Amino acid sequence: MPTTYTGHELMAAAENAQAKYEALEGRVEQAKKDAIEKALDALGRYKFEMFGYWAAKWVSLNQLSDKKDPNPFRELVKLARVVELDE
Repeated sequence: MPTTYTGHELMAAAENAQAKYEALEGRVEQAKKDAIEKALDALGRYKFEMFGYWAAKWVSLNQLSDKKDPNPFRELVKLARVVELDE
């Protein structure tokens, strides 16, 4: 026999799911900020491989997030293309 739920139980479950979703989204946004900070720190210390790791981590987190932010490394990429073309 299927389980039946009252309207109150369904509303409570929906509110709980919404709270968990918001908490998860907040953690993803914080992880994106941390990834930017770590990527730029690595770049500033000539740790190019680690820069790539954290930049890719940011891209992955941004794909998971409902809030799609513009890539914070876009200007660095543009600069690299200009430097590459000048040589």
